Amino acid sequence: MKRLVVAALLAGVALAASAADRGPVSLCLSPTATVDALESCRTAQRLDLPPLRARNVRLALARALVRAQRYPDAVEAYRDAVRLAPDDAESRLRLGEALLHLEGDPQAAVEELQVALGLDPQSARAYGALGAALHALGQHPEAAAAFAEAARLDPSFFANRPAAEEQAAASKRGEAWPPPPTQPASGL
Repeated sequence: MKRLVVAALLAGVALAASAADRGPVSLCLSPTATVDALESCRTAQRLDLPPLRARNVRLALARALVRAQRYPDAVEAYRDAVRLAPDDAESRLRLGEALLHLEGDPQAAVEELQVALGLDPQSARAYGALGAALHALGQHPEAAAAFAEAARLDPSFFANRPAAEEQAAASKRGEAWPPPPTQPASGL
């Protein structure tokens, strides 16, 4: 038992030391990156990286900017990722989601998501995002069709997405979601 404790302690020290010694790209792309991720990603993006690695750094930078609630900067980082890899469906999907959720521009989101689906027509996530963008534009039949395709491609699509499920149901009914607030009765 004592050996296991010592081994665990040594492994922890080795991990801490290696994290401090890692370069900005590794720190930026680390799934456990914290506050250092933003600065590491900024440093990494200035390096001469191969296009795919540079795109991954931009996507990681965008996620770090979202965590820092710097939404316009995050959208720009997603745009940079698309500029670096214009034929990458994942970059297009993430930009489309950012345009919808961070910038509030469903029309631009639809355009980007349609490009993503042209590159990867089997992406349930892209169809779901397209459904949300079309719904935001009031194009309910088209939104319902996009949500249906997301569910066809991934039967568990709505499992952890209750808001998307509500939006899909509202799209089928031709209604906005969330519903507009009701006005209180006069005299109250």
